[in-house]
This record gives sequence, structure tokens and C-alpha cells, in this order.
Amino acid sequence: MFGKSRPDVVVIGAGPVGLFSALSLAHRGLSVMIVDKDWRRAAHSYALGLHVKSLWLLRSLGLFEEIEKNGRKISKVEIYDPSEKRAEIHIKDIDADMPFLITMEQAKLEEILESALNDRGIKVLWNHEVSHLEEKDDGVELVIDRLEKISLGYAIAHTEWVVAKSEKVKVPLVIGADGHRSFVRRSLQIPFEMVGQTQHFAVFEFKCRQSRDYDMRLDLTPDTMNVLWPLPNQFCRWSFEVKDELHDEDSRQKERQAVSLSQSPFPILSMERFHQLLKERASWFTAQPEQITWRIVVRFEKRLADRFGKGRVWLAGDAIHMTGPAGIQSMNIGFREAFMLAELAEAVIKKGASLNRFEEYHEQFIKEWRMINNLDARVKRGTNQDPWIAENQERILPSLPASGNELIKMLNILGFEVQG
Repeated sequence: MFGKSRPDVVVIGAGPVGLFSALSLAHRGLSVMIVDKDWRRAAHSYALGLHVKSLWLLRSLGLFEEIEKNGRKISKVEIYDPSEKRAEIHIKDIDADMPFLITMEQAKLEEILESALNDRGIKVLWNHEVSHLEEKDDGVELVIDRLEKISLGYAIAHTEWVVAKSEKVKVPLVIGADGHRSFVRRSLQIPFEMVGQTQHFAVFEFKCRQSRDYDMRLDLTPDTMNVLWPLPNQFCRWSFEVKDELHDEDSRQKERQAVSLSQSPFPILSMERFHQLLKERASWFTAQPEQITWRIVVRFEKRLADRFGKGRVWLAGDAIHMTGPAGIQSMNIGFREAFMLAELAEAVIKKGASLNRFEEYHEQFIKEWRMINNLDARVKRGTNQDPWIAENQERILPSLPASGNELIKMLNILGFEVQG
């Protein structure tokens, strides 16, 4: 499975954050293995917006031109109530040298990242699952299973995934980017508690010739968050928060339920309901949707891990935080987390730095996520701020497409003051 060489770092999970993590490690000259229990990349996933900071990081890895070619630039963020615009943020006021965001399908982004890994001779080990993880003084012991699909049954045939082969490997460091059900996080026994209310969204992706007339728009009704993202090739995506139609209080998972275009079990996803939602929540949206190409009901929980790792095992992305979908914050901050973990891995493995350096990572990002979830009350109302914006602080804060200093600049433009 692994040959004679042993990698410096094993990355568990090959979603966008895991792929980006592996690429960042390889860029620093570290040998890396990346494994994922699924059999291939996702065909159609939720995340679609790349923040300014993410674009700079992708540029540092030599991927910006490919991203730019396949994406759609967004020059501003607009915030609406159901009938009118209440605020706007021009991206050039956040970063004059990178004056836009870029949207693209998550599947396309993952394709670009995996291709860049292939160019470096790194192949994702699809159908490989970590079944045991144990930290030792001199490394991390893993058992990695290769999964294989077999046919079973006689009268009624069916297939199942089984373990075809297992192999033990010991490596200096492990990065877990294995999503909200993270095996790595559970192996470390790190709590992953709720920090906000669960939200459901009805998502519609559709052809729209007028998409060039729109930028990203947040639309806040008194009790729902709704977001419009324009996409490449004259497509748009509306995500409407829904409350009455769905109830799944027992589930603790962030679930994606794919829905057939021809027959939907959810009335909320009908064409009639789509037009009704537009009329009720976004009367300013005058474009004519021509063809719905994807629709789905998505459940988003808001969770935050107590710690972002321990010793030689560290986590990034959805494995340690989950939030609402509007600002695509979890994926984008996950890129920044992965980039910093690669820097620290290089310092530890190549330069002999202490493992204690990883505490810098934990302290920086848990502070940021606590701010985003308004757990420390660091974001304050401004003295001359629009009262409507101030009243919607808790919904706007986790919905802006930015993080770090760029997020603080956006908040300042909206009249908020950030302390600490």
C-alpha cells in the first residue's frame, strides 16, 4: 500500500480542506499521504465561494490562474431586507490588490486541487479508511484499511464495502480534515458542542441569463437568512432558510439529502414554492430563472470543538467547526488553518521546532471562531450604526464571506467595532 517510504504527514480526508492541506505540505517539501474512505470526489457539493484570503493562498500555490479561468468574480456583498438594500461592501475596500471574490462549484475546485497533487506525484488513496490512531512519543501509529466492493447475495444480489487489506504505518504528524463526523477528532476525545441553532436550507441552482447583474446578496427577513450567489456560466444559486417544513431535532449531523429533479419528497423544493419564496423574501430579484439544475435540502449545525488538536495530531475544517452556509466560512477558514498547519509541520519536522508550536494554531483559530459565533461579545455596535444592521448582528457576523483581518474590515464598514 505504501511502499518502502513513510510519509512525513498523513492527511485524513480528501475534501477541499484536506486536498489543500496536502498540497500546502508538499509545497514545503514534506512527503505526504492523503487518504479518504470514499471512492472518489463529490459530484456536487455545497461550498462555492472563495474569500480574498483564500485566493491569495491559492496564488501562493500556483493555482490562481486556473481558479480565475473557471470561476466567476464577485465585486461586492449586498445586504437586503425583503424589499430594499440596507448596506453594501465593495471588495476593493477590503483588498485593493485582490478586489473580488470568486465563485465556482466545489467539485471543480476539488478537481483543480487534486490535479495539482497529481502533478506533484501525490495520488489520493481513495477507498482507504483509518481504523486506528494512537499517538506515541516519537510518532503516530495508524492502521489504514483498503476498502473493496464485493457482490453478495444469491436470490437478491447486492454489494458491500469490505476491508481488503490493512497496514500499519507510523508517521511524525497527522492532520485530520475528515469532516463533521471526524474519526480523528473522536479518537482524540475532543468535545464538539453546539454553539448555535441548527438551520435548514432549501437550495436551488438554476440557469439565469441575468446573473451578470448580481453580486453576492444576503437577504434577511425577520426570522430567516437567505443568500444569493451568482455562479459561472450564467447560473445562480439561492439558499432559503426554512423552518416550518422540516423538523429533525434528533439528528446531530450535517446532512445532505440529494433530491431528484423530477420527483421531490419535500414540497419546499417544488417550482411553485421556489417562486413563492422569491416573491416573499426577495421582491427585488426580478430575473427569470430558466431551468433548475440542482435542488437540495441541507441541514447545518453550528458546532465548535473544545480543542483543535493535541500533540502530533491536529484538525482543520469541518472536523472542528460547523456554521451556516451563507459566507462559506468553514471551508475558507479551513484553508487558512491548513496553511498554518503546513508551516508548523515544516518547522517541527525540518527545523526541529517543539510540538508546543502547534498551540499557536489552536489559540489563534479558536479565538477567531469564538468571535464568529459571538461567544466572547467582542463585536460591538457602533455609535452611528444603522439600527437595522445592529439588530441583525448575530445573523450577519457568521454570514459575511471573509475571515481574519478581512472580516474585521467588513464589520467596520457596516459600523461594528471589534475589540481584542
